[in-house]
Amino acid sequence: MNLRIIRFLMICLPSCLFSGAVPDDDTRAGCRTAVNDLVFIMDGSWSVGLDNFETAKTWLVNVSSGFDIGPEFTQVAVIQYSDNPRLEIPFGQFLTSEELIV
Repeated sequence: MNLRIIRFLMICLPSCLFSGAVPDDDTRAGCRTAVNDLVFIMDGSWSVGLDNFETAKTWLVNVSSGFDIGPEFTQVAVIQYSDNPRLEIPFGQFLTSEELIV
């Protein structure tokens, strides 16, 4: 897969990543349920191509599946850019992981 073609950005800044210590099992489990905001910015221009766009969407679902989605945990937003950027999924639109992935 050509990374130049599929451009995306994920911002995930849970506090457990900045603790300075090597994370143990409890810390990793805490990251899953910590309050996070995930923002995905996806290139939706024609030059990406349908296959690569679908690959990027699959990656987005795989990453998001690792978090508990909801108002008290992780919220996800998706912005698609090409000629005109569009907010595809605003924060808070989905209240569970199942709703987001469907």
